[in-house]
Amino acid sequence: MADTREAASGTARFRCLRCGSELMLPYTPGKIEERSCPNCESNSVRRLKPEPAKPALPGIDSRPGARHAGE
Repeated sequence: MADTREAASGTARFRCLRCGSELMLPYTPGKIEERSCPNCESNSVRRLKPEPAKPALPGIDSRPGARHAGE
């Protein structure tokens, strides 16, 4: 049976806490890895959590078939 962690591997955004560089690095959920910044060589590199999707306009439902005020 294949390891499910390998199947979910990919890349993620990281930020260096020392110099502020943002990086795209390989990432496998559940796997602990030591990372270092290629710019300043600091090991204070943290993964940036994805931001939740924001609606295009507040109060407007963009789902197909959604009814809007005044319709």
